Amino acid sequence: MLIRSITNDLLPHEIRDYFFFTIQTFSRRFSSQLTILIEEFKGPSANQVFEAVNIYLATKTSPSMRRVKVGKIETENVLEITMDRNEEVTDDFDDIQLKWKLVYTQVEASVYRNLNQGDLNASLRSEIRCYELSFHENYKKQVLNSYLP
Repeated sequence: MLIRSITNDLLPHEIRDYFFFTIQTFSRRFSSQLTILIEEFKGPSANQVFEAVNIYLATKTSPSMRRVKVGKIETENVLEITMDRNEEVTDDFDDIQLKWKLVYTQVEASVYRNLNQGDLNASLRSEIRCYELSFHENYKKQVLNSYLP
């Protein structure tokens, strides 16, 4: 944690990203975990799978989560609870343990504006959200054919 704080303060994000990418690549070679990425946008449009995961995981909040986001729109009577960045939720499906994590990727504002020309708030954002779903690679077929649909 201390090393991460120091590197975040002292190193440019390009070098940090490369360093952490290299470590992740090295550790993946020895891991039997498979990770599926579900990005917030599919080209210029919102990714419907991302939105569905967002709704599904709102029902899976757990006491181990330290940070959650809560919001409500004017026309609704219920609060919407969503995960905050880097939070993890564990889900069980047919004796398969699945781990969900919400990560944010830094992007240049001009790139983001090009992706979301119809979004009025695009100029205010500099990050794109992505869910990571991790599980043992032996369950790939079950997760893709039964769990995700």
